[in-house]
Amino acid sequence: MKQKYSVDRLREQENAALYNFDTYYKGPLMIISNNIESRNMALVKIFRNNRSSSTYVMQDLANIKEISDAEFPDGHPSVLGHQIYAKEIYEYIVNQQVICR
Repeated sequence: MKQKYSVDRLREQENAALYNFDTYYKGPLMIISNNIESRNMALVKIFRNNRSSSTYVMQDLANIKEISDAEFPDGHPSVLGHQIYAKEIYEYIVNQQVICR
């Protein structure tokens, strides 16, 4: 896809998709990301700040590449990798009081 569209055009489409999503769903939202480029994260944070509902942005999940048996050879998380991510997400939800409001 990068061959057909410039990086700036792809970012424009991603940004438009966020705001398009917001036209259909106005409730609380949690965006979870890992290793997102700072320029793309800036778009996500602007989106979050412009929403009227609670929007949480969790970034920088554990680097499971450094944990033995946490990742399959194709880069997808194994059962252990999913358990690590689930624990981190749960701790974020509790610490940010996402549910307990």
